[in-house]
Amino acid sequence: MADKPQEHRRKKQVSPPGLCLLLLRICRMPKDACASKNCKIAFFLLLTNVPVGIGGAALCVLLHGLSGKIIYLWAATAVYAFSWLMLLLGIFLAGRELAGKVSRNTRRKFAAWKRLRKKLCQNCATSE
Repeated sequence: MADKPQEHRRKKQVSPPGLCLLLLRICRMPKDACASKNCKIAFFLLLTNVPVGIGGAALCVLLHGLSGKIIYLWAATAVYAFSWLMLLLGIFLAGRELAGKVSRNTRRKFAAWKRLRKKLCQNCATSE
């Protein structure tokens, strides 16, 4: 089969990085920042408290809507309160040092993500 001429080959369009890529990059913590067991537990608690709280409460409210039982609203309140407890425990275990490293790491990666996204969007606009 003969190769297609250069002008007929499709150019690969690279889509800008999305929110999932940003979250993946943020969740990858530098090795030197989290060395102790308490630090790793704190990092896990800080990452999971939002999905547990909002997701668990939303699931319980959905179950209440389907069944009409009031116990699911109490369960939603308990799950949401547990997520706040996870947050406070994570902050306590992390301490000031890890909190500062996580904050700097997140801001730096978010800024790099915004620059990369802007650059890719500009390249897509000029190639068309």
